[in-house]
Amino acid sequence: MLNNEKKITKIVGTLVAVYGIILIPLIGMDNISQFRLGAIALLSVGMIISVIIEIKKINKEFD
Repeated sequence: MLNNEKKITKIVGTLVAVYGIILIPLIGMDNISQFRLGAIALLSVGMIISVIIEIKKINKEFD
């Protein structure tokens, strides 16, 4: 069980890092346009979905 949690933490950490690298420059700009806000929203939703999918995959492996 502990190994399972370590795996989840590693994957979530990696995803957060990747999305962070993409999002920080987008958010950091002064003139945030509708397009940028849309991109940020899509990336956020995509990140949440990918985290859920990865956790489900890992849970299936350990069942």
